[in-house]
Amino acid sequence: MGNPAGISVWLFDQNGDGVISPEEFYNLLKAWGVSDEELEIACSKLNLKAGNTLSKDQFKDLLEQFHKSDDPDSPGNYLFGSF
Repeated sequence: MGNPAGISVWLFDQNGDGVISPEEFYNLLKAWGVSDEELEIACSKLNLKAGNTLSKDQFKDLLEQFHKSDDPDSPGNYLFGSF
């Protein structure tokens, strides 16, 4: 867990099952003050709907998009809500 992606997954994965559920994503972003409207947009962009989860590898890819993508519509740019 010493790398940034691992730490980020650890923050989101509240029950420690190795994946990020829509509920876990929602809870953390709500705690950071992200609005319901922004959360709906983020969940849609990340395809994080009921029953879907994000694996550690998917999260790592999204985190890389967040940091490196020039495309404002890249799904990774919605990982922490919209900016």
